[in-house]
Amino acid sequence: MGWRQLFLVIAAIALLAHGTSSQAVDAQTPPIDFGDLEALSFAEPTASEKQRNQMDVMVIVGTVTATTARVIYEPLVNDESSITLSLILHKGPRTNDVVVKTLTHLQYQSFPYAAAFDTLVPNSTYFVHVQVGTSPSPTYVAVARFRTPPLDISNDKLVVLALSCDRFLDDADDSHWATLAEEVRDPAYYGTVHTGDQIYADSLEVSFRRAANFDATLHAYRGLYRRAFGRPLAQRVLRHGAHYMQVDDHDIVSNWSGDTWYSHHVMMRAGLQAYFEYQYQLLSDWTNVPPCQSGPKEELYRTVYHHVTLGDHQLQLVFADTRFERGLTLSTNQLVSSSQLSFLNSTWAENASMRVLFTSVPLFFHTAMSAAIAHFVDGELYPGHAYFTSTVQAIWSQLPAKTLLLVAGDLHMAQRATVCDASAKCVPQLIASGITQHSTAMEDRRLLVFFYAITQWLQPLACLWGQESVCIRSASAHYGQNYAKLTWDHGQWKSEVVTKEYDLVTETILQGLVTWGLDTRTLVSVGVIMLLRWSGMLSWWI
Repeated sequence: MGWRQLFLVIAAIALLAHGTSSQAVDAQTPPIDFGDLEALSFAEPTASEKQRNQMDVMVIVGTVTATTARVIYEPLVNDESSITLSLILHKGPRTNDVVVKTLTHLQYQSFPYAAAFDTLVPNSTYFVHVQVGTSPSPTYVAVARFRTPPLDISNDKLVVLALSCDRFLDDADDSHWATLAEEVRDPAYYGTVHTGDQIYADSLEVSFRRAANFDATLHAYRGLYRRAFGRPLAQRVLRHGAHYMQVDDHDIVSNWSGDTWYSHHVMMRAGLQAYFEYQYQLLSDWTNVPPCQSGPKEELYRTVYHHVTLGDHQLQLVFADTRFERGLTLSTNQLVSSSQLSFLNSTWAENASMRVLFTSVPLFFHTAMSAAIAHFVDGELYPGHAYFTSTVQAIWSQLPAKTLLLVAGDLHMAQRATVCDASAKCVPQLIASGITQHSTAMEDRRLLVFFYAITQWLQPLACLWGQESVCIRSASAHYGQNYAKLTWDHGQWKSEVVTKEYDLVTETILQGLVTWGLDTRTLVSVGVIMLLRWSGMLSWWI
């Protein structure tokens, strides 16, 4: 073979190799008509997708800033064709849309792929078009959409939703997710914060608690995520706007404590890997995480705290970690580490116009007595427990006195409170937890009675006796399905809870009873009136 023939053979081999490898095109390319991307992002499921109650391709938008974004995606069909992802800058009529980046690769893993984008245009709408396979073979398409916020939001409107405790895997209830799916159509919608229990893995405990097979346990966890995140209504939400997820116990195992690592060893490792694959990747790569099957616990229990600033230090979304450190990596008397306290303190020093601190569990709800009861009943240590007194005081002392809202989940109800200390420093708190029917306190009357006792009696008594460092004044709670809606509107701030009407009359009556009939002020007023009448009758007889 001559040199010329040898050169041609080598060139042909190189060309074939290039055609099967990952390809990325970062320069803007001529317009390609993908169809109506806005409509495709809200596309109704096909007949086969309805039958499975699962979309063919799962796409979730992760963190989004003015110039960066992340997306994870995974085919949920039995098709091993190559995947092509296109990032498209929307410029009005679809014929003017510009393909900013294209990535094509073979399928090589059994969990979601992640794509990170930078140098994006602020205050712009982007579509992410994911296609499995190429024509004329069958193809599967999914479209996601997000909006990069402006560099200055003083004349802009942004909507942030917050929810927790999605128990769809147990109750198959999507009724309030249907309301969420309408919220994401709002042009002002920025994204959603999921403050814990994105899945309920409790069902795996019976089968896998003592399991020795890591791969089978991991496969089961991945199946839960695909069912929960891949269902049509969830995808309609997860494909739109930014999504930030904070892990809590049900994502791994119920009542996660320091002893769980040893009693559920394989389950913990598999659950953590699935968490890194389906939640952590929305925020960051996890290439530096050791293998979950064999890595040390100290490196797998990875604390996650960070913040996202929108506008010119105008709206700050702050995410604290109250799961990996609380009772897991720290001693029992520490709620968060000194490094996380330093992070929070430096974040407050940036003096944003409005700040929202998100935690998976409320920082201020339990009194010392109620936290001790909760610990005795289910083994869970909550903020408010005597163990955490010094840490909670340290957090409180650094919290800004103004322009701050605390938002949390976990408690299976919606509730507002104002937290104050003796110096008249007051901070509002909003709890939004229970997006599906079986994840509400109305479905567990023991919780309802316990939370009613805390908010209407134990908290007021703790304030009266002055034994707590702060006083928690709670408004009446809603014990049904709910999520929070936070709105920045041209510098004005508004927070509200969106609740779903009860399906049963008995639930409506019970809600009214605990809201009005058994309200502390009502009961005290009735008691005083009765006492006065009794005193009057007694004096008349005397």
